[in-house]
Amino acid sequence: MGTPWLRMFDQFGQRIDEILYPPEYWKMLKHGYQAGAIWRAFEEQSMLPAYRLGYITAFYDPGLYCPYTVSLSTAVILEKYDNSALKERFLEGAFLASTSSARRSGLAGCNLDDRS
Repeated sequence: MGTPWLRMFDQFGQRIDEILYPPEYWKMLKHGYQAGAIWRAFEEQSMLPAYRLGYITAFYDPGLYCPYTVSLSTAVILEKYDNSALKERFLEGAFLASTSSARRSGLAGCNLDDRS
């Protein structure tokens, strides 16, 4: 899939310490969100589907599983404790989409389209 690399300096010699990822990373990340790394846990009312996808993902690339873990933990907290506009903004369209086509479109709260 490719290895991330560190760009320590910009073209002017200023320290930037930017981590760069190959395009394949963003494609794989988006594919996992579309496959249900987040929404399956809510649709099936169980964490097992997300953990299964995570196990398979982490077996091949542990670094790819990290964003799913952060997204899922954020979604669970928002779903359980938040009653504000944040819940509506991030959960209704992104994690808990009601139609299959909306779920397959990806994670609305995570802008991955510009990286693929």
